[in-house]
Amino acid sequence: METQKQTGQILSYAYGIMIAAAVVSCLIPIFYFTSDGYAAQRVKAESVAQQAELKTKTVAELVEIISPLGRGRRPAPGAGQERILAAILQLGESENDLDLRIKGIATAGNASDTEYESAARIAIKNLGLVSYERFEAMLASGDPEQTAHAVICIKLLGEEAAVFVPQLIEMVESGDPTTTRHGVFALQNMGASATPAVEALNEVILSLDFNAQIMVCKAVVGVGLEAAPMADNLAQIFEKGNPSARSWAGIALGAIGPIENFDTAKMLAGRLTAITHVEKIRALEGLSLMGTEGESQKEVIKAAMLDLKGRVRPQAAYAYYCVTSETETPVKTLVELLSSHSHSAEALRHLWLMGANAQAAIPDVRKLLKHESVAIRESAVLVLGNMGAVAEGEIAAIKNLASDPDPLLRQAVEEAVAAIEKDVKKKEAEGSEG
Repeated sequence: METQKQTGQILSYAYGIMIAAAVVSCLIPIFYFTSDGYAAQRVKAESVAQQAELKTKTVAELVEIISPLGRGRRPAPGAGQERILAAILQLGESENDLDLRIKGIATAGNASDTEYESAARIAIKNLGLVSYERFEAMLASGDPEQTAHAVICIKLLGEEAAVFVPQLIEMVESGDPTTTRHGVFALQNMGASATPAVEALNEVILSLDFNAQIMVCKAVVGVGLEAAPMADNLAQIFEKGNPSARSWAGIALGAIGPIENFDTAKMLAGRLTAITHVEKIRALEGLSLMGTEGESQKEVIKAAMLDLKGRVRPQAAYAYYCVTSETETPVKTLVELLSSHSHSAEALRHLWLMGANAQAAIPDVRKLLKHESVAIRESAVLVLGNMGAVAEGEIAAIKNLASDPDPLLRQAVEEAVAAIEKDVKKKEAEGSEG
């Protein structure tokens, strides 16, 4: 009887082991198919399939995919957003049905969303000179829709569309409010190329609504010191204008720099006690543009940078760097803010602006290449790319994201690697010449 009992126990254990093995063998595929690794592979496969499917679409079908943006509808991050981004980029890959392509790109570029605007900028630049010839005719067409599409695309091109500045000046001087506004809109991203438009912009700035005044201020920021003739009108807007236009006028004055009988640095620093953090941020942006000319206010800026309760610390850190040329404390502050959900994006933006001078942040930025947010991963890639040769050791880590499902991130990887490699070659050439 004892032997039978032992035999029964052994068989029971054996059956138990067999059942457990069967359960585990069933669970392994479940664990695999729900793992992050499998999910990444599945998303990648879906992305490749989606891109292949979009290449079969007509231009009209691509524009239809993008059309919800024109109605103010923006899908949440995910497959829907990636499909629209891929469709936008696809519009820049050929020249047929050019007007329709321009319409779709303009719709995306006017969506007030950084990702869609970035995709539209890439697409319109990829179309190249063939679109320039069309823009000239569209601006002169008198057709409101065609003019609107053209000025949106010219704004996306920025300084690369400098050839249109004379035509845009004529629009500003037209005397027709809508035409003037279109001209101002297209000039706002022109950088130094907008310098010939300073006189025309100065003539109309006080008569414009506050949104258009902001556009003028953005154009002035790109022009800088050469926009000094506009200082008096900008000062008037700064003192009496709409709050948004007022704060942008401060940034524009900062870009112009010190002017006679007007302490711009002190005036901007005074806004750091403003009620809204937006006004504080824009005052700090103005001080940043002044560079060492704003050093008289470094203690006020430093206090904002070190204020642990402050919402403007990223901007203050960058402004302190600009007015003092010191890197240690600003970089330390920005690195500290990388772990903040509220401030990480702004911290990355300002590290990008610092370029190679922010190289002490490389280890912390590298960690963000694995961040769950695609926007943070993309920003981290661009920060490293803008550091140039000092980030040469990060090329392999950046390339690991080359097959990411997000098309803008893949584009950022290409740009970053190219920028680093170009700077490495430049430094090597300089070294051999020395």
